[in-house]
Amino acid sequence: MSGMHEESEDAVEDKEVSEQFTKTDEKEKKGWKGLLYLLLRMTSDILIVGFILLSLLNYVQNSDDQIRRAARKPEPFFSENSTVRDYWKGDIFTGFKDAAVFEGSFFMFYAAWDRECMEARQVLETVGEFFRGSDTMIAAVNCWYPTADCTKEFGGRNGTGNILPLFVFYPRIFSGIQYRGVTRAAHIIRFIQRARFPVQHLRSVQHFQHLQVEYSNVLLGYLPNTTNHLLSHNHKGYMTTAYSLAEVFPENPLGVGVVTSEQLAKEMHLHPSQPVRLFTHNSTLVYPNKTVDADKLLLWTVRNVSPPVTWLHLTGSKSRILKRALEGGTGNSLLLFSPRTNLKEDRVFNMLRQVSSDYLNCDRLDTVDNLVKRLKQREHVLENQSCSQSNHRPPPTTSASSCQLRRWSVDKPEENFPPCSSDACSSNGTLCSERLKILNHLESRDLNVKLAISDFYVEQERERMLSEREIFSNAKSQLVDIKGLGCNNNRTLRIYRVDSDLYGTFLSSLGLKKHSQPLPVIVSTGEESVYLPQTTRKGFFEEDLKRFMLSWHKGNLAGKQGFRSSTEETSFRFKLSDSGELSVINEVSASGFSDVMNSDTDVVLLYTSSFCSKCTVASFAFHTVKMYLEKITNLRFLIIDATKNDLNWQFTALTYPSILYFPKQKSDMSRAFPLEKRLNVKNLLSFVISNLSPRNRLLLGLYHCDTDCRNKFRVRAGHTASQLSAQLQRTGSSLPQHMRLKLSRRLSYIKNLMISVSELDFGNQNPIKTEDSRREIIEAFLRKKF
Repeated sequence: MSGMHEESEDAVEDKEVSEQFTKTDEKEKKGWKGLLYLLLRMTSDILIVGFILLSLLNYVQNSDDQIRRAARKPEPFFSENSTVRDYWKGDIFTGFKDAAVFEGSFFMFYAAWDRECMEARQVLETVGEFFRGSDTMIAAVNCWYPTADCTKEFGGRNGTGNILPLFVFYPRIFSGIQYRGVTRAAHIIRFIQRARFPVQHLRSVQHFQHLQVEYSNVLLGYLPNTTNHLLSHNHKGYMTTAYSLAEVFPENPLGVGVVTSEQLAKEMHLHPSQPVRLFTHNSTLVYPNKTVDADKLLLWTVRNVSPPVTWLHLTGSKSRILKRALEGGTGNSLLLFSPRTNLKEDRVFNMLRQVSSDYLNCDRLDTVDNLVKRLKQREHVLENQSCSQSNHRPPPTTSASSCQLRRWSVDKPEENFPPCSSDACSSNGTLCSERLKILNHLESRDLNVKLAISDFYVEQERERMLSEREIFSNAKSQLVDIKGLGCNNNRTLRIYRVDSDLYGTFLSSLGLKKHSQPLPVIVSTGEESVYLPQTTRKGFFEEDLKRFMLSWHKGNLAGKQGFRSSTEETSFRFKLSDSGELSVINEVSASGFSDVMNSDTDVVLLYTSSFCSKCTVASFAFHTVKMYLEKITNLRFLIIDATKNDLNWQFTALTYPSILYFPKQKSDMSRAFPLEKRLNVKNLLSFVISNLSPRNRLLLGLYHCDTDCRNKFRVRAGHTASQLSAQLQRTGSSLPQHMRLKLSRRLSYIKNLMISVSELDFGNQNPIKTEDSRREIIEAFLRKKF
């Protein structure tokens, strides 16, 4: 039995041990699963946190970037039948390939959405119509579309390229030159015409003199050994400089000529060791190097150019450029305003060159005198007159068989004229009317010459279509000597020609918009004054201009800070919120300011401006005082906007708001409201009353003295009257006569004043008495003589 009991105990123990091992295995299994689950949870949390952090980091990094969307597909910018070749897809290389067929091409790079590009579209249409059928291609390229060739080539890094629209002229051989002038058809056409033929072949001394008349400065180069198959080693550098000068001076061109004849070079003092000279209106400068480097020659030329008169050209920061132009030199400038002719020669500019050359002829040189004479002769020659008629020479007899090309360098002076042109013509193309005869003779034997003459004739006809009537007359002018006047003192004038159509805002800022043109104006920045001629007569413009300059140098002219004047007569209304009274004050302008100063009333004038914030408070005080003093009929309150009206210096306010009191017909005795005092009703009323005449102060006292005031006055006046009566009774016989008369007048004055006050009291008590009767009582008292 004991043995069975032991076996059963061993079985129980084995069972318990097996159960313990089973539980341990289950716990181990559960532990591994929990650890794996925990690891998975932690991994998912880390992924979520990482995703959130990456999203935040991406947001922070791209927060400054603008939201972008796909660019709008390009569309044609010009119409199908336009004379302008439109590369609206931006394929610039196709445009350059097409331009290779032409002698020159003018490109406008645009952005279809840009306002300035849209405005330039019509301008380029006019230019394209002008050069239609010529050897110059007018084209436009869309240089904004992101994937276009033009944007990739010229757009720059990250799209930061040139500002559009951009105008560039591409010669067939040399690099392109940018047009930086005014975006107008006539200006661009003039630029293209100069860029097509930047250098003129000099054929004689007379031709050089003609260039001096046409241009204020002439750059002359000597290129020896130049033939139809061989060019001088300086040819490329000189041509590059000529193109660069057309870019630097878009509005004030520089004449560029070239000499190939050895004999003519000697006459012009040119030599292979000194191949370039710059001729100004009164001097000659020699280029120091014998080898022409394009960059060095350009820099040397720009530094030494000194035209007597230039076109005022404002681009970019216009105010800064204008400031430099007006403050340069002595700070005195002569501006001649008038519309610029489209394509014809500007006669006003030529006349101004003539006057300025004479004005700056300090050494009284004969060369300058001869230049002035030639300018006068050119003034009398009409634009459309043929060169053969203007020089009184017989027309050239040219036929198809005799019209042949010649080499540039010549051995004899009589052979130095190109074919199919007169020797008096100064440009690559002649103005001779005989071209039509030549054209008819040529038929088809020399097609190139025929096409060249035909193109030039078509351009001349289109120039006449764009021409307008001249507004300048100088037929009756007499001689006025101003030779060397600009060197007599340190007030030398800088002379500018200003296109009034282009810079009309400048004319308006001076207040001269309505003046007749041409209009000469002298601006002195040192004196801060603007001067106008005293008289301008029709047909005497040159004489009047010279007399104007002479009078200014003598100090006989009075300047003003400007001539602006408000055109609209307005009134300022103010209504009190308590009583509902309405105050109306008129605004005065500069044109009517003299009438105000010469009026029969005192004037209180408030100077305001449109940008003055304190003027609102000043206006309230001004209207309130005006209503308080409304009973005084010979006192006027006026307002003037000083930013729109230019007054004489003695009437100019330095700060806003400012108040001046002008006594009747005594503007020289005006008084200003003290700046150290606050401009409120109390201080302003005290200022006005202190400047009133005794009569107006008495009138103001009688109108505004209430019952208590009159009772106090009656007591004091009675006491004073009794004292004066007693003094006359005691010492009247011993006083001098003038003293007795003085005391008597004073006593009479006090008694009459007491009677008037009593009548006013009675009028206040009697409702039948009106305001007119009260006024009559006061006026009757004031009319009495004491």
